[in-house]
Amino acid sequence: MTISDNKSEYIWQLIAQTRAVLFKIRSRQLAVDKLNPIQIGILWSLMKNGGSITPGELGNESLKEPHTISSVLKRMELKKLIYKTRYANGKVIITITEDGKDLLEHVESQSNPIHKIVSVLSDEESKVLEKLLLKLITKGRDELGALPLELDSE
Repeated sequence: MTISDNKSEYIWQLIAQTRAVLFKIRSRQLAVDKLNPIQIGILWSLMKNGGSITPGELGNESLKEPHTISSVLKRMELKKLIYKTRYANGKVIITITEDGKDLLEHVESQSNPIHKIVSVLSDEESKVLEKLLLKLITKGRDELGALPLELDSE
């Protein structure tokens, strides 16, 4: 069997390697501020959703298991980046704190190594890649039975 015999596996490997490289680079950048990509993703999701979101909505966006979301949120709460509001009906709302907003702003103001890597793509290539990745995400979420993800296209 050659690589061309199983193109989908080859594409999967390319996507997995790309994700691993970008995740590692982003992790190194965020380690300076004692953050990880999952935590910064949560802060970003909170801001995108007006500052508050439920743990279930976070899980749907990230496709992380509830126990993973819960443990990350506990660490973020200890760092005073978020706070939880528990209602009598059992509903929990996660809200970003001023410290969380400040940290997100600080991280976003730094030189972004991911931007440097992605900038090798032309505007046209970026648009095509975005369209293809969104197509794969949509199909994958459908296969998982997950709710469709509302992504803002830049």
